[in-house]
Amino acid sequence: MPPEENEIDWKAWIVEIAVEYAVPLAGEYLSGLIRQHFSQNENNLELMFKNAVEEVCSRVAEIIDQAFLDQYLSDCRHVSNQIKIYGETHDRDVITNAQIESSRLASRLYDMGYKAAGGFYIASNMHLASLRALSEIDATYKNTLQGFTQDYIEKGIYLNAQLNDKATYFTPECRWTNTPVNSQGGGLPDEVIEKFRERYMELTGKTYSEIPQIIYAGWYGLMHQGRLYQGYDHILDIDNERREKSLQACTRARQSIIDEKVNPIITITNSTENVLNNWRNWRIE
Repeated sequence: MPPEENEIDWKAWIVEIAVEYAVPLAGEYLSGLIRQHFSQNENNLELMFKNAVEEVCSRVAEIIDQAFLDQYLSDCRHVSNQIKIYGETHDRDVITNAQIESSRLASRLYDMGYKAAGGFYIASNMHLASLRALSEIDATYKNTLQGFTQDYIEKGIYLNAQLNDKATYFTPECRWTNTPVNSQGGGLPDEVIEKFRERYMELTGKTYSEIPQIIYAGWYGLMHQGRLYQGYDHILDIDNERREKSLQACTRARQSIIDEKVNPIITITNSTENVLNNWRNWRIE
């Protein structure tokens, strides 16, 4: 039976393919790898592909048209079946067709941009694996393999940069905003100004009559995606103790957003960077 959905780890799979096919491989060993990686009994590639596309889309707050996704799933299933059949039959026509179809799939997914990055890495790995198999049959495919490896490295760098930009965009900032306050009243509710006066006297030791007409107060705001996500109480600018507590509260809220929205993207790009590093070390000879 195919693995359950929660067992499908597409990020580990793309790294594994980039590692396992990095060197020229003898025929039977290569066939064994292909059966291992592309057999539906071992890896449900269609489900893995679906998870990859949907995970990236959810992390970067994008939507992919269901009709397009269904078509890509069908194409992925077709290509993975073709590669698996080659592993069983060594039929050159089958693997030739697989490399053509996987190349088209990788190209279409790349054109969709970063939201399809997960699918792109699966499809490009399929294509490179099929080219590795063809290059062991026909040495003229070695140049083709080398060219597409470099091409996918460059495309992967571009997609990773887009994903990293998205992670930066989602990263919130705790920002202190300072503003003058008329201690004699106006602008803020009377009870707020009275609390500022009492706290000012407590912090400075000054009497009521010695409070300057203009004092400074501020507040921490958690800025997220270019807008105020959460604001905190106004505090006197000189009130270091309360400023520190407010900053700590803001920092905790900031980390919560990072854990929820930013770190999952970084987890994805860590895997895809790993793939790129392995592609850079591919031996083609």
